[in-house]
Amino acid sequence: AYLNQVYGVPWERIGVIPQAASETFQLNPAPAGAERMRRLLYVGQYAFVKAPMILGGVVSRLLERDPNLTFTWVCAASHHQQALSHLGPAVRPRVTMLDWMLQHELIDVYDRHGVFLFPSFFEGFGKVFLEAMSRGLVVVAADNGGMKDIISDGLDGYKVPTGDVQAMVRCVEAALADPQASAAVSNRAIQTASRFTWDAFARNSTAFYESLIRQKKALNTDHGERR
Repeated sequence: AYLNQVYGVPWERIGVIPQAASETFQLNPAPAGAERMRRLLYVGQYAFVKAPMILGGVVSRLLERDPNLTFTWVCAASHHQQALSHLGPAVRPRVTMLDWMLQHELIDVYDRHGVFLFPSFFEGFGKVFLEAMSRGLVVVAADNGGMKDIISDGLDGYKVPTGDVQAMVRCVEAALADPQASAAVSNRAIQTASRFTWDAFARNSTAFYESLIRQKKALNTDHGERR
């Protein structure tokens, strides 16, 4: 929609091809239980487009209201102090800051958490939310990018209006208050994520490029006939 509305690219020349989590993320996932659901997680670079101020507002409110919750923020160590500045001083003792790490270590981090927060202002796709779904986390994300296309709200994750702190807080609190519903969302998240593979990405990419070639040939033929 962005390419069409801002740059005027015709719809037939736009391909929406979902990425995928690495195959290792889909090995032996487990649904999030009650203990994991008390641990909130964010993974992503520290940048304005990732809405760190929204994330900080959401986490601060949630941890202030529920002393049993903790939060982990994974981003470059050089940005840890900037990230912490978005969190209320009272909740910082229950916040763990982690640097970038190897993939198998990151999978272990996902597996220790139950709720994944992803409030970005804008995403081209946002692959980490799919990684989180593949590990059984309950994803609460802004309604844009790949999240808009892939998450079925209330079924395998949750979508909230972009930039709406209160909506994200209410959504997380509702998920925490209904363990049975959250377990079902967690299970369906694993199933949804399993449908997205890099093999499918390759096939879909090839099919899209072939469609563009056919369009170009048809256009050239049409121009030749007119001449």
